[in-house]
Amino acid sequence: MNMKKYKLNFGNLRLHNIVTGEGTFTRTPEASELDELEVRYKLADWLYLASTEGSISDKQYIRYGNYLDTIPLVGDYFRFLCAYA
Repeated sequence: MNMKKYKLNFGNLRLHNIVTGEGTFTRTPEASELDELEVRYKLADWLYLASTEGSISDKQYIRYGNYLDTIPLVGDYFRFLCAYA
């Protein structure tokens, strides 16, 4: 067996792609996108807390929840919070 052929490196691992639960690929965010992603995670945290405290209307909750569902990983994170937190 030729070990060089199977050497683990970034090119072979393609770490910029990961498979989601649905079997689709999503890429790792670029550095410039991390701030935007962090804001969306904070929105998910806030929405969860607001819903448990009853300080948000159903209409707003549904609107923000649907928005979070459009963002890879953040929507899954929010649904996990709602189901298991």
